[in-house]
Formats: sequence, structure tokens, C-alpha cells
Amino acid sequence: MRRLLDRRGTTATAPDRHTKLYPNYLGRIAPEDRDLILPSLMNTLALVGTRDDLRARITTLEQAGIDELLIQPVIDPPTEMAQLAKLLT
Repeated sequence: MRRLLDRRGTTATAPDRHTKLYPNYLGRIAPEDRDLILPSLMNTLALVGTRDDLRARITTLEQAGIDELLIQPVIDPPTEMAQLAKLLT
């Protein structure tokens, strides 16, 4: 997080930090920021992988008591939601 704050020229307490940190919020990650995306971060915060990976991860979450997923389609919401529905059935 410190690297991102430094890169954007802001601090964790600056009142405008959100607009500086996420100028393309819900858009694609800029190529120059891809070095900040760590596999451990993606595995913790996102559902990413093959169909079988995702189904296994969702099953694990369900067994841990998670009964709701927050979905944020970005590029093509209708297609992304249809793909998720297909994955879950």
C-alpha cells in the first residue's frame, strides 16, 4: 500500500487520497501499476482462476459460513453476470 501511496503522491490520511489512489476506479489496472498486484492479494480479495478453481473456492467460502458474494462487473456487466450464473449452476 505504501508503494501505491508514494506512486500517487498522497498519504493514507490525505482527504483526496481516494481520487488519487483510484483514478480509474472499476476500470482495468494500468500497465504501470501491475507490479503492485501481488498473487497473495488477489487470492485474498478476489475470485480469480479457472472454472474449477472458482467453484472450489466458492465451496470453501460457503463451508466457512459465507452466504453472500459481492459482485462488481466492470467491463461488460451483462456478460459477466451471465458467466457467473453459469459458473454457479
